[in-house]
Amino acid sequence: MAEAYQPLFNRTYLKVILWVVAITIVLLNWHERQRVAALIPWQWQQGSTEVRALNHDNKGSEVWILSFAPGAMAEAQAGTAALADTMLQERLPGGASHWFLDRQMAFSTQLTQEHWQIQLQLPDDEDHRQQAIAGLQQLFSPTADDQQHTEQARLRLLAQANLLASRGEALAIQGSLLALYPDHPVSRPLYGSRASLATVDASTVNHFVSQFWQTAPQQLLLLGDFDESQAKQRAQQLLTKLPQQVMSTQATPTLPAARAEPLALQRPQLRQQAAMALVLPEADPYQSTLLLLWLTQLGQQHQLQVNPWRSSEQPVVLFSWEGDLQATPPQWQPLLQQQPDSQQLDALFRQVATERKNLEQDPLTLAQWLTLAWHRGQPLNVLKVWDQQQANEPRQAFLQLLTQLARQPRGEATVHP
Repeated sequence: MAEAYQPLFNRTYLKVILWVVAITIVLLNWHERQRVAALIPWQWQQGSTEVRALNHDNKGSEVWILSFAPGAMAEAQAGTAALADTMLQERLPGGASHWFLDRQMAFSTQLTQEHWQIQLQLPDDEDHRQQAIAGLQQLFSPTADDQQHTEQARLRLLAQANLLASRGEALAIQGSLLALYPDHPVSRPLYGSRASLATVDASTVNHFVSQFWQTAPQQLLLLGDFDESQAKQRAQQLLTKLPQQVMSTQATPTLPAARAEPLALQRPQLRQQAAMALVLPEADPYQSTLLLLWLTQLGQQHQLQVNPWRSSEQPVVLFSWEGDLQATPPQWQPLLQQQPDSQQLDALFRQVATERKNLEQDPLTLAQWLTLAWHRGQPLNVLKVWDQQQANEPRQAFLQLLTQLARQPRGEATVHP
């Protein structure tokens, strides 16, 4: 007797398969919504401090970044902010970096023209949070050794300023900033000059600290594996233990419109130097990263040093060159008009994808990058925008961005005998 025909998929099997597919789609959509939601920070005001917090799996650690303003551009002698930074760190036995490291925490500070930041990465537990707060309280507590530490730091910076003054490359770079922003504090050396460091003293530094940094931070960024209520609890726990004074109302000088006035400098030497300070066009973080990668590649092709300027709010890139007296200095206009070919574009998009992966693996760098985006007034969902851009690879938009480079304001300086 012949066996009855059995179809490969009967209705029951088909229903089961359809249900499995439907449930999978629902779960994937839910997971994507959760992932995208996690890329958008929570924000609120805690006293006089703006707070942002982002949920991120830091594998057992969390990051705090406290931002104070103004930075080195404040109306004080050049180098005052750098001396203040050193003095505060010396208040902890052995120095702040070693004090926190001995307690399994990473501590650093960053000084830019507009801001001073404290950056901390610590284990995600209550004991380390209490130790971190205790260390920060000590950082803001004056000691009898402040004057001695300030004088030691002043002598170190003065020696550094003397060394830089003898280097044509450093003179050219500073000249390019001066050509870009003449007669404005933003073009002053971040760590002071020989003239300014010769007269600054501990009383000047203490006045600067009490006026600007012995205060509630302007901004606080928290990054870690917590929900919104836990983030708010951490912010309150930290900020209530720090100075509550509101920062002085003295405003940081407004950054002027950039100019483009070449500056030629002369000094006795056997080589020549050239530098350019280029203001970058406004762009989202994804396009900005592509742009910096391309400019770095351009610098390598033309044997130039390429470095971002230490500014939070103004994206400026510094190019510097050195050659013998018979060499031809770089021609900046043709350089900025150069565009990548298709092979170079492919490499750039691979590099920017790697940069995004690296951000996920390094929570401190991610927090620093988010803080920089925050200072520049970029949207809070910058990571979401980055991922959307990366999925589309907007080549034409990037090439259009490159066409703006040659029209951007720039300061140029040369140093020759």
